[in-house]
Amino acid sequence: GDHSSRKMAAKGDASSKTLVGVVVVDIQKRMNPSKHYVYVMNVTWSEGSVLVIYRRYSAFFEFHTKLLDMFPEAAGEARGTERIIPFLPGKKLFERTNTRKHAVQRKQAIQDYVNGLVSLPKNISACSHVKEFFSINEEDIKPP
Repeated sequence: GDHSSRKMAAKGDASSKTLVGVVVVDIQKRMNPSKHYVYVMNVTWSEGSVLVIYRRYSAFFEFHTKLLDMFPEAAGEARGTERIIPFLPGKKLFERTNTRKHAVQRKQAIQDYVNGLVSLPKNISACSHVKEFFSINEEDIKPP
């Protein structure tokens, strides 16, 4: 049945697992190194695991900028190509805004963005840059 195949997949090579879904579940205030908010996300992977990660908006922004550089066709930057990478709401709007209100307003935009990412073609959604961003890092285990 389904059960045994899932067990084997979990044992398999981590690099073969792909992103299935990301849900932005909450916003948390952090005071280190200075006041900022992080988005709490449940990340579901193809072998069935669900991990909790915390990312601030600036991390999304850096991730997004690099993704556009890596896939100019998907960014609609090459001639005759159509942009398929979702838009991340601009940073300018949010420069001085480390308030909870702004974090809450941005939460839906972040959710729309990750939904768009997950549904991109596998060459993008399953690339190492995407998988690394949504994988557990040290700060997810021991928040600063």
